[in-house]
Amino acid sequence: MQIVASYAVGSGGRAYNDGQYQDAYNVLKLAADFDIDDLYVGTTQYYMGLLYFYGHAVKQDKDIAERYFKKASERKNEDAIEYFKKKAQGIPIR
Repeated sequence: MQIVASYAVGSGGRAYNDGQYQDAYNVLKLAADFDIDDLYVGTTQYYMGLLYFYGHAVKQDKDIAERYFKKASERKNEDAIEYFKKKAQGIPIR
């Protein structure tokens, strides 16, 4: 599972950053629902949260995004942790 998650972060993260959101979704989804305590899995979950938060390649759904961010923060993803800190402080999330 960790090899799949590592691949998903590399390939899916690159696709996301290049604006190829459908490709990113297809790759990231491979590992985003793994239920293991792994930083790579947390990173795929964070990227999935971004896809849902902004509606890239999927219908925008901030509830689903937040569930992915929560999973990512539980796996110590710093960006997901920062999301919840900002939300708690009332800082608008864009």
